[in-house]
Amino acid sequence: MARFDFTECSKNGLITILGDSGDVEEELLVHDCAEITGLFFSKVQDDILYATESSTNSLLKIQVSSQN
Repeated sequence: MARFDFTECSKNGLITILGDSGDVEEELLVHDCAEITGLFFSKVQDDILYATESSTNSLLKIQVSSQN
């Protein structure tokens, strides 16, 4: 789950990783990209998360722990 926050409120974005039961497992701070608008995992490499961000019009590539 990505949390969208306007750049006027925070300069950093936050991605929350939820477990199967819905509990928070981890939170990833995304520096200087507050307006996270979408998330998707790579179909080729399961430890790569892509995020779109609107204030900088960016596509971010984030390496995360493997899902397996």
